[in-house]
Amino acid sequence: MEHSERTYQSVVDDLTGREHVIYVAGVAMLFFIQFQAIPIQLPVQNVPVTSIIALFVLPFCIQRIPRSQMFSVVAAFMIFSIVHSGIGLIVDLLTGSGLPRFIAWIRQGFALFLGFAAYVVLRHAFRYIGNRDIMRIIVIGAIPAIIIALVNIVWGATGLGWAKAFVMNARFIACGFCYMSPFRAAGLATEPASFATILAIFVFPAALYFLHVRGWTFKTGMFLAGSLLSFLWTFSTTGVGILLGTLFGGMVLGPFKRMMRRSAVAFVIIGAAFLMLFPKNQIFRHATAILKGRENISFTDRFYSFAGPFILSLESASMFGYGLGFAVTHFEEVIPDDVQAGILAVKYKDNPSIAIITGRVYAETGFIGLLIWIGIFFVAVWKLQRLIKYARDGDEEVFFKLVRLGLLSLGISMFATIGPYHLPLIWVWLALIDARYIAAVERNAFQQSASKTLNGS
Repeated sequence: MEHSERTYQSVVDDLTGREHVIYVAGVAMLFFIQFQAIPIQLPVQNVPVTSIIALFVLPFCIQRIPRSQMFSVVAAFMIFSIVHSGIGLIVDLLTGSGLPRFIAWIRQGFALFLGFAAYVVLRHAFRYIGNRDIMRIIVIGAIPAIIIALVNIVWGATGLGWAKAFVMNARFIACGFCYMSPFRAAGLATEPASFATILAIFVFPAALYFLHVRGWTFKTGMFLAGSLLSFLWTFSTTGVGILLGTLFGGMVLGPFKRMMRRSAVAFVIIGAAFLMLFPKNQIFRHATAILKGRENISFTDRFYSFAGPFILSLESASMFGYGLGFAVTHFEEVIPDDVQAGILAVKYKDNPSIAIITGRVYAETGFIGLLIWIGIFFVAVWKLQRLIKYARDGDEEVFFKLVRLGLLSLGISMFATIGPYHLPLIWVWLALIDARYIAAVERNAFQQSASKTLNGS
């Protein structure tokens, strides 16, 4: 791995001015993964810092965009979504939907473009950032969020005024009037479930990577402990499901299969002890509501945001897709009648949305769009398996296997927590896999060319 890291360093030393801009932007986007919103409250959606960086740096990448199978599928999804939804928009406007429908279309189209921009900028930047540096930046970027979460625990456990002031001021500076509670940590994310998702998708794989590279050092142990405590204090039911699913996946896929088994058992034991130690928590409240037959709007919203469009496929046009921003005028056609009122009560009144991206993709782009969307991840998995198989050394193999775990967490999250297209959670690992595969193909082509030259001479 040291050889490949030196190769990336030599590449950075030779970058042009334009490439340096892309490199710095990539580093910044990785560092700011934790920031899901800017402290400017918009009435329609949160805007991640990574999306803003990508938007400004995208012009520097247009000059040279390497083609690949994944890029083709991502571009196909974006083009299909815009064209398809444009037709749907025209139909809705002609039938009297009015300005709100047009504004919703612009908003969702812009969100999709921001996601595409993040993917393009990152896949370009990753050509200059080494594997170890990627994980290091993720870890460093997570430290402020973990510190806030740990102080959040102090606030919740003791009620100390300085802890409350620290958490509230830090979160207000980071994301404005986002979720704040002494009994649930959210780090720098908009709410606890999102923070737990970020930890599962990025922070735990990065921590495990350094555990592999450096072993059990004091710093590694402290970071892992802080990450785990932060995760537990989110008291996120969906977060627990995502992490357990990832650990069970790690038992089969690796790396560190034995450690994954032990970690799963340890997590269940520690998590159960944590719940008993702090019984007035969100997970117990959810469980109590379900056992007593009361409606749990959080679960209802997430479940029907995913399943609703599929359940009502034969009763609506969701199989064909309503187009981007459809929920303003077609929300009642993809969500069952008996749960609509409860779900709408927790949405923006004039801009309701589908909370889970899998259901959103199906409802907006239909069966064809969903197939293209699935195709993106099919290509990613295929490329990642090739990268693992032909890794240059053991460290690189471990790196790609940990990326695979992150991708597994992402896959689970797209059925549980992730909603908007523009969140960087979707695009980081996809861009990395694409960039590394392009580099591997180019490296192989160069080696074959050099071999032919030497044989010919």
